[in-house]
Amino acid sequence: MLNRSTPDMTNIILVAEVTPVAFDSIGWKYYLVYVCTNSLSVAVFYFFAPETRGMTLEDVDAVFLASKNALQPVKVAKDMPPGIAEEMDLREKVNPDAEMVEEKVA
Repeated sequence: MLNRSTPDMTNIILVAEVTPVAFDSIGWKYYLVYVCTNSLSVAVFYFFAPETRGMTLEDVDAVFLASKNALQPVKVAKDMPPGIAEEMDLREKVNPDAEMVEEKVA
């Protein structure tokens, strides 16, 4: 419940508490705050979030596993053909000493 209420409280504080004061002090220019934050959000999603339409979950996993840093997933997703995850052994990228969570069914 805490993780859901935190964004709600942040929005309430920003909208209900800050907005009247901001409009009184800077007027219509307060809209520029929202224009800037929305523009920044568009840029972040464009440069850091790869397009996943038409990809399986395994393909999305392969994109992020093949990326070496946070700037590469978009480039890797563009270069990677669909269905590549079936051909790759994704287990080799994972820690081989990690504890298995699922039980093996005989």
